[in-house]
Amino acid sequence: MGLFPEIGRAWLTIDSDIYIWTYEHSRDVAYFDGLSHLIVSVGLIKPKPNVFIGDVKYLLVLTTPIEVIILGVTFGDTTKTISSPSRAFVSSTYEEMQLMNKPIFVINTDNISISCVEGTSDGRIFLGGRDGCLYEITYQAESNWFGKRCKKINHSQGYISLVVPGFLKVFSENDPIAKIEVDSQRNLLY
Repeated sequence: MGLFPEIGRAWLTIDSDIYIWTYEHSRDVAYFDGLSHLIVSVGLIKPKPNVFIGDVKYLLVLTTPIEVIILGVTFGDTTKTISSPSRAFVSSTYEEMQLMNKPIFVINTDNISISCVEGTSDGRIFLGGRDGCLYEITYQAESNWFGKRCKKINHSQGYISLVVPGFLKVFSENDPIAKIEVDSQRNLLY
């Protein structure tokens, strides 16, 4: 449960479903129920420019114990006509939020539970793992010769850790990352 103040909405997860609604007007409910695993963490990210169609204004990042799911968030104008004692008709416009019914990206977590999601103003997506590592989801408009359209990068471990046997990693447990904060003015991540 939490708030997305940048779009004026609240959210609630119940097992593998997420519900999002406007908290000022208690209407415009959007939901996504296409997951089969428990939602662990949620984040709303402004996407990189020129990667998606112009209708995608935000990316909704949902993490489960086995996957990171990225959904597109779009808005459509809706006009409501309301009668009031002082005026015969008052017309108010608000934007109706919609979640794309199919994920844009689905990335495997490699059995690492993700505890928090945070994005930067330029569209970068960071994930805090319960293993104490900082991950980044990188994405681009099209795949190229050198890689996929979307991938997960571990910024906390070097290439040497890839060749260390798994039973030795048990002795180097890190504290989980509980929260990530972005300082856009100084280009820092805490």
